[in-house]
Amino acid sequence: MNINLVLAAQNGHIDVVKAILASNVSVDQAANDDTTPLFTAALNGHLNVVNALLTTGANVNQAKNTGATPLFVAAQEGHLEIVNALLASNASVDQANPLFIAAHEGHLDVVNAILRVGAAINQAINDGATPLFVAALNGHLNVVNALLRAGAAINQAINDGAIPLLAAALNGHLNVVNALLTADANVNQAKDNGVTPLYVAAQNGHVDVVKTLLASKASVGQAKDNGTTPLFVAAQEGKLSVVSILLSAGADVNQPTVNGATPLLIAAEKGYLDIVNTLLTADANVNQATDDYATPLCAAVFSGNVDIVNALITKGADVDIQDRSKNSVFDYAVDDKIKKTLAIVSSKQEILNKSIYIEPDVFSLIGDRFRHIISKSDEFLSIMPMINTAMLAVERLYGNCTTSDPVPLLPSELWLKILGIAVNLRVDLNCKLNIFDKKVKIREVAAATLVNPVLKTRISHFLSPVWTLMIEEKKVESITCPKR
Repeated sequence: MNINLVLAAQNGHIDVVKAILASNVSVDQAANDDTTPLFTAALNGHLNVVNALLTTGANVNQAKNTGATPLFVAAQEGHLEIVNALLASNASVDQANPLFIAAHEGHLDVVNAILRVGAAINQAINDGATPLFVAALNGHLNVVNALLRAGAAINQAINDGAIPLLAAALNGHLNVVNALLTADANVNQAKDNGVTPLYVAAQNGHVDVVKTLLASKASVGQAKDNGTTPLFVAAQEGKLSVVSILLSAGADVNQPTVNGATPLLIAAEKGYLDIVNTLLTADANVNQATDDYATPLCAAVFSGNVDIVNALITKGADVDIQDRSKNSVFDYAVDDKIKKTLAIVSSKQEILNKSIYIEPDVFSLIGDRFRHIISKSDEFLSIMPMINTAMLAVERLYGNCTTSDPVPLLPSELWLKILGIAVNLRVDLNCKLNIFDKKVKIREVAAATLVNPVLKTRISHFLSPVWTLMIEEKKVESITCPKR
């Protein structure tokens, strides 16, 4: 083995190389890893050494044990003059796919040189990737254009079904995406698992690519084989701008996955409040459940996100839904604040009894939820569980109150808010009072709170406007305070 020649070629010592060659050694004798003098000279860019070795009759196609040839490594490193020298000595243009590696590295001049001698333009490596695919993946626009001009197959897929357009969209290469679309790439061609170019662009938050694909008629609702859509994955990854764009393009806000999960549920689970609010504004179904009866509220409660829990409840989330095991949302709550919120809004006495005390902002939450529900007349009857629960809370706080008990003021403030909202929205107060009378006896509870001197002093200035308003509207003739 002539290690001296390999080392001399590796380091570009042309005089040493010539001296060794003059001693009639084998020009192709390789090192232990099958590296020949020509290979290492081509790799390291030593043109004069390459020419000397070729002149002496070096085997231009002798490969290393990895299969790489001198032409492959010269193309990889972008050594254009060496590439031309090897091609002039009849190097095999398709052995080891030097075109692929040149495209991968973005060496445009080398790509053109290899194309001129008739390289197989669509030759793929083991995973099915072609020169065009890898150039698109790495964002080499000039190489992509050169390959397209030379007739590269624009929709040839790799082994998993991905095409060059998907590769460019994945990495956000907008210019490459535009070039491929101009050359008639199939905008909706999916991978074997159903993933489309739009899906991967949405997943990675590439806003401009998403817009471009939609403008080219990408299917906004085309789903992966598990049912996840571009909107779902954008919500899952927290890509708010993409979520808004997809909704504007007509994405179905409630399109579920195969197990029933919606974009709203995944956004709630991940804690993306802005996306939750955006989806709710787009009329996402706040109570749409998975096959296991999990709702967006379940996901938010399990994740412990108080703000999202409040946002969902405000929009009418059902706090009493149960899963297959008959567990309620409350049973999955860990955060104390969430537990208190769920307890006050629940229609179930046993849930209410689990709450320790009621935070002031919970009453504000009930008022907000009330505003949402009563604004939709056809849903009016659905407020009854909430009103019932709120009255149970009032009874709990005030029903057995003694003069030494601390007196929170917010329950009465809550009722002022609720009745005020009702009047502002011109809702039929009499109808609501009839319902109240049947279910919770609001008059008796309110009157009972006024009997206690301390309560009367501290909260009458909140309750009085309520009752005055109702009397003026001729909804209540008088208030009778029952004896305690």
